[in-house]
Amino acid sequence: MSGHAAHIGFAVPSRSGHFITSLALARALTSRGHRVTYIGTNDFADQITAAGASLIRSSSYGKAFSDPYERGGQVGAFGAATAESNFELDNDLARLAEHFRADPLDVLCVNFISHLGYGLAETLTVPRVGLYPTFAVDDRLFAGVYGAFEPEPGERTERADTWRRAGISPPENMWIVPRADRLNLVSIPRSFQIGIEHLDNTFQFIGPSLAGHTETETWQPPSTDRPNVYISLGTVFNDNVTFFRRCLRELGDRDLNVAMSIGYAVDRAELGPIPANFDVRPRFPQIAVLRGSDVFISHVGTGSMMEAILTDVPIIGFPQNHEQSLYAGKLTELGLGLYLQDTESSLDDLVAQTLDSARYRSNLRELHGQLEADDGIAEGAKSIETLLASAPLLRGSG
Repeated sequence: MSGHAAHIGFAVPSRSGHFITSLALARALTSRGHRVTYIGTNDFADQITAAGASLIRSSSYGKAFSDPYERGGQVGAFGAATAESNFELDNDLARLAEHFRADPLDVLCVNFISHLGYGLAETLTVPRVGLYPTFAVDDRLFAGVYGAFEPEPGERTERADTWRRAGISPPENMWIVPRADRLNLVSIPRSFQIGIEHLDNTFQFIGPSLAGHTETETWQPPSTDRPNVYISLGTVFNDNVTFFRRCLRELGDRDLNVAMSIGYAVDRAELGPIPANFDVRPRFPQIAVLRGSDVFISHVGTGSMMEAILTDVPIIGFPQNHEQSLYAGKLTELGLGLYLQDTESSLDDLVAQTLDSARYRSNLRELHGQLEADDGIAEGAKSIETLLASAPLLRGSG
């Protein structure tokens, strides 16, 4: 550890893909002697405690991140996140500011969609570190990653009114907070970033890590003498019954073991008869399943894709939104798997093609090895310590 033990805050939405990537960094900081306090709901309280950190509760909005499906995919997700941010600012900002005035923070790590964290850093004039669990985006890159869409009527006004009540001017971008002035940590490999030429040297690519996972469940395939295929569309946009039926049709009764996660929004009965070689559940212990899998058919969400890389499993991408389609394109560009949209082949043929390709596994092992050699999480922790060393000069600047 460099310098004195510091009090470091984390403002991260209680969503798996956002939270898990931050936890590896928090673990690194607590192991270096710092005190870490998370601001969030109880969803990940056990994992926070296991990492040696503490939790101060924010209000529970009580709605799913992807509730407004009628607005369509990514738009609905950002709309829900904005409504949640408004709710938290009204209910939590003054209380949290009072708490941290009594127990001061030295720096606050703020996820790129946490308006509560951004508002708290501004209110307390605490130095801020930007956290990006996926593509790093600024105003120029946002539309290229998530698509161009406008707020619903009244949405911008409602947000402005919320910030007025909080006594702070809102960020210019409706959906995301600005980059931090001195340090922004990105949890994907640099080779995956879109539009990297638009990012300045405050962005540091620390890459993914499995250190944030506290999963202890185990999993064993029913037969070890044939390949194992894992299918999942993640935890958000995962109610694609047509796709699940296609998997059953094109991979059923093949010489494969298939574990298929369908989430909690799909009724298993909707899928029809389940072939004998399929194990269909609402969820699986993903890391354990990936460690025993030969192919991963995935929505190519950030977390799932990085977990596949860190367990050396080739991916067949079936993206559900624009951001994921960019990742699927990166898979083929970097030789880590296939993009389902690029072919008319059946899933059976694509799985066979993936199993026969030594190139995918070789590329995955090379990337995985480079990430381990770089030890980006440790480097990210050191960069926060460097920022802390100049913190007295930074008070009042984000």
